[in-house]
Amino acid sequence: MYCDNCGCELGPDMKVCPVCGKKVEDMAADNGNSVRMEDVASQVADVSKNEDIGKELPDISKEANAAVVDTDEMEEEGTTVLKAVDLDKKVEENEDEEGTTVLSADMLKNQGMPMPNPNGMPMPGPNGRPMPGPNGRPMPGPNGMVPPFQPRPMQGQPGAAPQNGIPPFQPRPIPGQPGAMGGMPVNEKDEKKKNKKSKKEKAPKQPKAPKASKEPKTPKQPKEKKGKGGKVALIIILIVVVLALGGGAAYVVPKYLNYNKAEEAYKDGRIDDAVELYKKAGWMKDAETKVNGGVYYEYAASLAEEGNYIDAAASYEKVIALETVADEYKDAADKAKECYFNQAEKLYGEKKYTEAAEYYTKAGDYTGAAEKVKECSYMNGETLAEQKKYDEAVKAYETAGDYKDAADKIKECYYNNASDKMEAKEYAAAKELFLKSEYSDYSDKANECLIKQAEAYLADKKFEDAIKTYGEVDSKYKDCTKKIDSAYTKWGSSLYKSKDYKGAVEKYEQVTKKDVTDKINKAKAAYVKDHKDRSDETTMSYLCDLRYADYGSAEDDYTKLIGWTVESFVNDKLDDYKNKKTSADSSKTIYVHTMYLNENDASMSLKGYVIYSDGTKSNDITFGEVKDRYTTWMSIDPSSAIKGEATLYVYDDTDKLVEKFTFTIK
Repeated sequence: MYCDNCGCELGPDMKVCPVCGKKVEDMAADNGNSVRMEDVASQVADVSKNEDIGKELPDISKEANAAVVDTDEMEEEGTTVLKAVDLDKKVEENEDEEGTTVLSADMLKNQGMPMPNPNGMPMPGPNGRPMPGPNGRPMPGPNGMVPPFQPRPMQGQPGAAPQNGIPPFQPRPIPGQPGAMGGMPVNEKDEKKKNKKSKKEKAPKQPKAPKASKEPKTPKQPKEKKGKGGKVALIIILIVVVLALGGGAAYVVPKYLNYNKAEEAYKDGRIDDAVELYKKAGWMKDAETKVNGGVYYEYAASLAEEGNYIDAAASYEKVIALETVADEYKDAADKAKECYFNQAEKLYGEKKYTEAAEYYTKAGDYTGAAEKVKECSYMNGETLAEQKKYDEAVKAYETAGDYKDAADKIKECYYNNASDKMEAKEYAAAKELFLKSEYSDYSDKANECLIKQAEAYLADKKFEDAIKTYGEVDSKYKDCTKKIDSAYTKWGSSLYKSKDYKGAVEKYEQVTKKDVTDKINKAKAAYVKDHKDRSDETTMSYLCDLRYADYGSAEDDYTKLIGWTVESFVNDKLDDYKNKKTSADSSKTIYVHTMYLNENDASMSLKGYVIYSDGTKSNDITFGEVKDRYTTWMSIDPSSAIKGEATLYVYDDTDKLVEKFTFTIK
């Protein structure tokens, strides 16, 4: 408990304030007009503007002696106003304000008296007894006696009417003080002036009879409205206490000042400043507890109550970071997590799932936070999927992990994304997404994408890409052989138009289900027409094919180029030249015969080999020199015969193609 008059801290068993003498029971009965010591200390702090008490005291002393306080502003109910006046100014008793005792620094200094307390009694020392005077004895009170230190009501001026049942103060002369008048000490300046004046006078004048004392004026009724005057008065009282108590006050007052400054800083939201000021307040009240987490914790709690969870969590975390934390604040870590959780809940309600997930994560092991992170990710995925932001939705569902049907939602996202891309003719990307989804009829959709992609390639005359894409289509979904043949046919026709006849023949020959023989022969004939050269193997090869197909003028063109009439056939007999076939049975020895006719005496040396349907080549056979009506042959053993089409190639000694004959092995 603190004295509401001087601010001194009181023990639990004290009945009287040891500093000012006020009874504790009077404090308890106070009607609320007293001013707290904290408020006084705060005001003193504003006056002093300096936290160093060693520097404050001289300034406070000067203000106490020199400052003139406007009593009109200071008048308050139940407040005694002390006016400090200029030391050189003479104080007249008749100049005091109504109902106010004016104490000057001269009155105290000249008489060697200690500063009076607000009740008019000498200021007691720290042990509660009156302060000693210059001679080491207790200083007398206003009545000239040295009473035991008991608080008395403030007395008025001589001749005042009784107040509260107490007779007015009757001054007595103080022994050893000449010239005392009316029991009050004589001002030394006034005495010197009187002595000087008396020397100049020829004869002393008779003293005038003292005037009858005026009737004391009725004190004004205390104002109900409280102002700052009472606080200022108590500030001056505190200054007097500081000057009187010396070292003890110098130790206590700064702590009061810093404590109140800390309180103000806290109210202003300057929390870090408040902590530093509470540190300076030391043992004052609950300053130590506030330093050890109280300030940050209480501030965090107020922020959380206002719904400012982020700043509240940050303030709780400042408690955690302290080296020493009071026991009642050691749940700050849990409180911070709770704040993060509440912030996440707030964001979740606003459908800001991404941000909410971040704060649920910060909530750590707070009850339900981990599951809420998954839920946020799931809900975020739902929102993104509705917005067709499938890639982002997939990531959100992946973060949701095993929450609900997140895994199926991922597949659904892939499928829906693929469908959108298919509609946008992004077939390649759509196919990959369908396969990735493994959702619903994804396989059929993927094959459908391949077909559409191949058709798109075909439309752009990207024949090779089209044929390759058709080839990727699962045959169980659809047989694309005809589509591939169509692609080769279109490709061959395109090359034929560009006069790449050889290329056209190669593409036409890739057709398997459709008969394009006429197109092939037409392209070969066009090539021969443009390349009639005996040394051009392609020309000779095409002429041989066209001869056996009996196409156009191929036979005549062939004879003109080589000068020979050549004919080949197969059968199963060595000396059978009449049974001319284009196919043979693999169960028997196959004989491949070639007949040469020439009307001139020309001759040529020949060699040849057979290439089977699988690309296997037989051994080379040298036929030797041939002339008109000569016949050569080669045999194929049934053990080495490979079913399918086989082709005989015959070259002269200059490696120029003479004959090409295709037959079938059954």
